[in-house]
This record gives sequence, C-alpha cells and structure tokens, in this order.
Amino acid sequence: MAQLSLSLLGGFQARLGSKPVVLPTKKAQGLLTYLAVRPGQPHSRDKLAGLLWAETGEDQARHSLRQTLLSLRKVLATTPPILMIEGDTISVDPNTIKVDVVEFEKLLSKSTTEALEQASEIYRGDFLEGFGLAGEPFEEWLLTERERLWERALEGLAKLLSLQMKQGDHEAAIQTGIRLLALDPLQESVHRTLMTIYAAHGRRDAAARQYHSCVAVLQRELGVEPEQETKDLYNRIMQDRRTGPAGDEAPAILVVEDDVVTRALIEGFLKSGGYSVALAQDGADALIQLGRRPFDAVLLDINVPTLDGLKILEIMSAKRIATPAIFLTAMPEHELETRGFQLGAADFIRKPVQKDVLLRSIANALRKSKDAPASGKASAADSR
Repeated sequence: MAQLSLSLLGGFQARLGSKPVVLPTKKAQGLLTYLAVRPGQPHSRDKLAGLLWAETGEDQARHSLRQTLLSLRKVLATTPPILMIEGDTISVDPNTIKVDVVEFEKLLSKSTTEALEQASEIYRGDFLEGFGLAGEPFEEWLLTERERLWERALEGLAKLLSLQMKQGDHEAAIQTGIRLLALDPLQESVHRTLMTIYAAHGRRDAAARQYHSCVAVLQRELGVEPEQETKDLYNRIMQDRRTGPAGDEAPAILVVEDDVVTRALIEGFLKSGGYSVALAQDGADALIQLGRRPFDAVLLDINVPTLDGLKILEIMSAKRIATPAIFLTAMPEHELETRGFQLGAADFIRKPVQKDVLLRSIANALRKSKDAPASGKASAADSR
C-alpha cells in the first residue's frame, strides 16, 4: 500500500510512495491540507464548501467541492482509498497518510531531548509558507494555524534549549539558540543565553557580537534598548575580557585548504562561531605555521598541493604535534577515512561543508583534546 506523505512546514509537498504528487489547483492543495492536519476527523460538505468557495453561491460552492474531490481521488488513487467519503462527511484515512505537522506535534508532546530535537528538524519553516487563498475563510484558518504552529515551535525549542543547558551540552545549545532567534530574534533571554555560553568557553568576541546583534534587532523592530540584565551581562563579559588570563583567548584554528571559495566559506563559519582563524594554501605552508605557533585544531583538506592532508598528519605525529586534526574531503573513498583515523584524525567532514556540522565537529575535537591526559601537545618550539 502506497502511503501519502505531506510536508506542510515550509511549503507544500506531497509524495505518494516515492513519487511526487502534483495537485491540479491551489484549492485542491488547501482542501487536502485541511483534511490531513486532523486525519480521521470527518468534515461536512457544507463546511468545506464554505471554507474554500465562500465567495460563490451555495450551489456553485458544492459543485466546486465535488469537482475538486473528483480530481483528488483521481490523483490519489490507492487501495484502500486515502479520501473517506461517507454520506455528507469527508475525511482522510489516518492509516494511509503521514503528515509532518501531525508528527511534529506528537514529538513535542513527549518533551524529551531526543523528541524535541527531532521536532526541531521537522519544523523547516512556516506552515504552508508562501501559500494563501485571499478572500476565503480558508485564509483566516491558515493564518491562525500558522501562528499556532510557530508558537509551538518556539515553545519546543525553548524546552530543548533548557534541557541542553542542564545537560551541559553547550554546542548543541548554541545551535538551538540560533534556531530560536531565527524564528523570533526578539527573544532577549536567548541572546543572553548565547552570550553566557560563548563567554564560558572563552569566545568573548562571539559574545560581544551576540550582544550587538541583540541591540540592533531591538532598536530596528521595537525602537527600544536591551534590558538592564542584558547590559550588565555584556559589561561583565567585557570586564572579564580585559582582566582575564591569556588562556581565555579564542581557540585558534588552522585551515589548510587550496580552494579559494571553500577557504573563505570555512573562515566565515569559524569566525561567526568565535574562533581565531589562520589560513594555509598548501601542505608546506601548513607545516611552517604549525612550527611557528600552537593551534587548538587544524582543518586539513585531503587533496592540497605540496603535501596532502594525510602526509601532513604523518609529519605532525612524527614531530609530536598533537593538535586535533579534522579532515575535509569531497572524495568518497572509505580507505582514506580508515587511513586518517589510523593516523589519529579527530573527524572527517564531507564537502560541501555545512556550518553546523563543522562547528559541532570542532567543538567535539576541542573538548576531547582538553579532557585527554596531557601526554603531549607539543609546543611550536618543541616541534622544530
């Protein structure tokens, strides 16, 4: 039995089994959506006709509904049928349909970290983003439902952020906070949470940028200044920055990448995450820089001129430079990964590089390096 899958968060997309489904009209999409968000719930023909064809006469509205149902049944021809028409009522069979909105709300109700993370992945955008039927009662229902689901997404992300903070999973909390602010940039408490995390990890430049972002959005959207609590937090962070030890400096990352576009992209990702960045275009340059100063991590493209990434890691090992190394590669060969891990690679990241994947990988590598016994991160002087 082919199952109908509806993705309604972020737009409208329908698939029957593995095949995309194209519905003939926006009214057909609207009708199917209205039925699908409450699968199994019957709706009267009069209600549906009034919802989608209110501007026409009653007879014309009923006729338009019949024609739309005929086109839907033709496109969604399955056994058993997806549409259940019983007398004057219409519904969808919950056993034949999977709807992202329904799954999203089920996951939110569980309130566990795993469920909330899954829910946040499902919420890819506003309910039926870009969709509308001006002049129809359906439009009012759509806007109400869109607002309700947006608020539920905010509540779910706020719960997830709280759980991640309690569990000490700060890197995940940063990503959740960023998603929260993408949905509602006026949440000042979330700005403070991110500032606090950044400062706790020595990323004071990132904390300062978060504060100034908060100031800008509040001024632009509301014409107000941040709360005193936010200002006080910023002042404490800046005071700690002026008086703190050198060890509080932002972690330094060496990026070894010969492609100009990729190198610039990664540099931007790292700087936005509060890291200090140095760049090398080939293997020889990388080794020179590793010999001159210590780095907290190194990002190594496998295929760079002069010396490839694997050879660089071999030489680092021989020179007792224990800087965590993360490989970047577009090549699919698993033998490269096996060889890299044998040499002590901290991780492999596939190109094109995604920001959240990159920052999480670096955070994990830095945490493991910090927790490892001090057997030996060689200084730059020792490696020469």
